[in-house]
Amino acid sequence: MGNESVGAILKAQREQNQMDLDAVCRKTYIRQSYLDAIERGEYKVIGDPVYVKGFIRNYAQAVGLDGDAMVRQFNAEIHAASGISIAEKKRWEKTETAAPVRRGHVGRRTDRKHFTRLEWMILLTGFVLFILFWIWLFYF
Repeated sequence: MGNESVGAILKAQREQNQMDLDAVCRKTYIRQSYLDAIERGEYKVIGDPVYVKGFIRNYAQAVGLDGDAMVRQFNAEIHAASGISIAEKKRWEKTETAAPVRRGHVGRRTDRKHFTRLEWMILLTGFVLFILFWIWLFYF
């Protein structure tokens, strides 16, 4: 691996396996433009570091390389680059480890809309009118 960039290593391995970007795209379900950006070293095209690392890991595994080793090399490559601010370095380092497992109720929805006071009044009024209709229907 040495001083080669992650993109160059992935591209060389892909070509050695006689695969084109479309084949890797179909195998990994990663957009071809993102795979091309990784090979060129233009990681900002992809966006958030978490996605870049995940894409590199999947790309490496698809061409027969160790995904975790490629992510480690990617981190070393990024931190060695001169154009990254300290704040951005910290952001990239935060995504080094996997996201924590979320515990709790799996099926519970937290975005459920609760009724407002007006909606409760409309619902209660409808219920009262329904009861009054049935009373009128059977007793008058």
